[in-house]
Amino acid sequence: MDREGKGVNIQVFIRAPYDRFVNSETRFWEASGVDVELSAGGVRLETQSLNAMLSGGIAFETRGNPEAAKPVQANTVFRLFERKAQAMAIEDSEVIQVRMLFDESIRGLAVGAPVDFRGFEVGKVTNLGGEIDAKNGVLRMAVDIELYPNRLGKISIRRGKTAKSVREGLDLLVAGGLRGQLRTGSLVSGQLLVSLDYFKDAPRAPVTWDNDPRSCRRFPVRWSSSNSRRPT
Repeated sequence: MDREGKGVNIQVFIRAPYDRFVNSETRFWEASGVDVELSAGGVRLETQSLNAMLSGGIAFETRGNPEAAKPVQANTVFRLFERKAQAMAIEDSEVIQVRMLFDESIRGLAVGAPVDFRGFEVGKVTNLGGEIDAKNGVLRMAVDIELYPNRLGKISIRRGKTAKSVREGLDLLVAGGLRGQLRTGSLVSGQLLVSLDYFKDAPRAPVTWDNDPRSCRRFPVRWSSSNSRRPT
């Protein structure tokens, strides 16, 4: 156990010739037993070798481009991830927090559910709750999400010759018709995800930046065409 009592240090020895596969981009994760996850993406099943299933184990793999990875010295400290998906995920260099308000039920939406943009995961749900509209006393369902712009590569939003900030860029995207909707992520689990897309006929919806997390009070919710309820 570490000095703060908040973690455990595990000493691992990698035998030659496999030690040459350990570098700065190597990621380690627990490889014990059968890993089953039921989420908005469906059912995910991962199994390891029979020996790892019986006695437990640790697996490792190089993430990204192996040629760009740098060698490491003995006793280098690595983080031990719970699952391979977490270990191999790319760190998000920029995070935008947004609150979306839904007039419909969010039953089936859970913390950790993905935020999807045309089939590409660009964020996740971080909190669920409610928020009262002080003007008319209506309770709306609040969904806090994190957006990761770097997952779509380098995005440069420009108007003329001037580059826009993240705040100005999001304002332009929403003004251009970017809206959120709830969709069924998996017919097996029935769980929902938040989907972002463009709608040309969407009413004007400026973003409100005076709250933390940034509250899209006038960020209307548009349901998919398969949903019988009308979009707000």
